[in-house]
Amino acid sequence: MIVSEWDEFISRDSHAVPAAVTIGVFDGVHLGHQELITSICRYSAEHRVRSMVFTFRASPKRHTRHAQHRNVQSLRQRLECLQELGVQETVLIDFTRKFSRMKGEDFWNIVSRCITIRHLALGDDFRMGKNGSLNSAGIKRFFAGQSPSPEIIVFTPVLVDGVRVSSSRLRDAVAAGDLAQYARLTGRPYWVETAALLHHRDNADIILPPSGRYMVPAAVADGELHTMNLSVCLGSSDATSSSIESFYALQLRQITQDSE
Repeated sequence: MIVSEWDEFISRDSHAVPAAVTIGVFDGVHLGHQELITSICRYSAEHRVRSMVFTFRASPKRHTRHAQHRNVQSLRQRLECLQELGVQETVLIDFTRKFSRMKGEDFWNIVSRCITIRHLALGDDFRMGKNGSLNSAGIKRFFAGQSPSPEIIVFTPVLVDGVRVSSSRLRDAVAAGDLAQYARLTGRPYWVETAALLHHRDNADIILPPSGRYMVPAAVADGELHTMNLSVCLGSSDATSSSIESFYALQLRQITQDSE
């Protein structure tokens, strides 16, 4: 997968590249996100166009009213998930003050100068632009005036237990140590980068499970997946021991939770 910076992307001088596009933060790459991504990858394969994701290096919430906002995944984990789903190019956007003031229509005008959007997948609650003024319906109206206009699909929410799947639900599940729920909302086990565990929890950029003992059925080191039979106690010196610091990432499954 190609990973491009926004400034590099907008310097492209040709809109000849046809693309299937989606946009969002995609924190946790949950089942709802996966529907959008699967849509563009399927269209890409069927019509031989590039599948492209526009996403943010850090959540816009960290730059607005939620300075303490924490993500479910690191950027590296998010990009790995996008690649595994078949995305061919991801464009990373820095949510600067200048970018935050951009109108949604101006964003799409810029993108349309650089690529030809053939297919656009959006969530029904998606909003963008200054003060979130442009929603999915507004994006459809914007492109309706263009010729040719892209195929635009607005996806309804994915429900689990009758409740919308969202990144907020993922954060709540991880914060509660309910890693089985995380797996149900994403379709994959919970993984955490070891570096996040080795840093002070209060300074972590991502949500971590609460203190407690967890099983480690698998781990990644030197690009290789290793089957494990290890348990670690988060929130204690065990979590900084040599037993895990040699690994890049750990798969966690809850056993018991220590009482506070």
